[in-house]
Amino acid sequence: MKKQVTVALAGLGSRGKDTYAPAAKLFPDRMKIVAIADIDPAKVKEVADAYDVPDESCFTSAEEMISQPKLADVMFITTQDQQHVGQAIKAMEKGYDLLMEKPISPDLNECREIIRVAKKLNRTVVICHVLRYTPFYQEVKRILKSGQIGLPFEAAEAGRIPGEKEAQLRKLFEEDEPSFYQALQKEKTEYQTALYLYMKWGAESYPSYKEAGISDRIYYDTFRDMEIWYRHCLKETGIPGMKQYQWTSLPIKRKIYRLGRLQYEPSRLKDENWEEGEEIPVLEVHIPEGEPLDVQAVKDSFKEAAGFFEEVVSYKYDGFHCESWLLSPQLHNLLSKQSNILRFQDLFFVYNEIPARQAEERVFGKVTDRIEEYPEDTSLQRALKAYLQKGNKVGMGCGFIPPEGPD
Repeated sequence: MKKQVTVALAGLGSRGKDTYAPAAKLFPDRMKIVAIADIDPAKVKEVADAYDVPDESCFTSAEEMISQPKLADVMFITTQDQQHVGQAIKAMEKGYDLLMEKPISPDLNECREIIRVAKKLNRTVVICHVLRYTPFYQEVKRILKSGQIGLPFEAAEAGRIPGEKEAQLRKLFEEDEPSFYQALQKEKTEYQTALYLYMKWGAESYPSYKEAGISDRIYYDTFRDMEIWYRHCLKETGIPGMKQYQWTSLPIKRKIYRLGRLQYEPSRLKDENWEEGEEIPVLEVHIPEGEPLDVQAVKDSFKEAAGFFEEVVSYKYDGFHCESWLLSPQLHNLLSKQSNILRFQDLFFVYNEIPARQAEERVFGKVTDRIEEYPEDTSLQRALKAYLQKGNKVGMGCGFIPPEGPD
């Protein structure tokens, strides 16, 4: 059983009286208020009565309380900001560990002095940055609860497996990816296990990103794809997991990076339509969903990629390559020349079109031979549906941009 901590409470304003003191009633076996101080006698009496603090342990100021022999294990300092430094240093010299209300002090040098004294005297100082009641944190809580962002913890936990089995799968993942994917397919909770493993391994890959000099922004942006494909899996199967686990394995091994609007995958291109019989090093370009395809943002991304693959992750490439429905020449029959999609397409030399139904999957969220079932909620959906109903097809265009990037 953990020891009950005794508390001397300095300051009985809304934080001291209404926020921290009630913890003594919520956890009476863990915390007991044994001394209080405030300049307002009415508040002192109110708190003394509520927490059975004897008269001899009630004081009219924090300074008066600190002048006494040590009265408790910990002192909570919830007085005015400008009073904190003097009270904190004297309390630590008296032997108290501290819980302090934010801010530590309005003066940076005073903050540093509190830290210096705490280290010198080997005292514990905890600062309460409790912001749950501020409007922006309330909004964050609402968004998280609604499921608009983030991967729910419960979803990942549904696929948890024993440590020994995880180690076996990790060994396959590192040494024999085809066998790893086969092993995942045999799991009863295939998609959930994939999500659990990738979230865990993704977090464990963070040090390798830092060692390579990759910024936190790029690390987190790169792994945002996990959330996109989690939601696809949930929508398609009703299972909170990861269906596209071959694709989403790439960030874990640092085989792909998101730099602004686009993703870049170092690759080698062998295409008879481009360089017959030869392989050339390229940066394969991928376009994550969920954001407008702003042409300036795209150009900024190409510019960032040029610096990133020269200065951070060294990779010599002969150009940028992309295979996507967004490069299909057929889109010229559907969209205005000023559309972002065609302006994006114009950045590339489009040299081929591959038969595929990616456009239908991306625009309608599914693929079916019953074209009449496709929704018509957006102008693009209506235009594409009408085009398909006439017997036309929209494939995947293959495009290339020289290594210096788009004009």
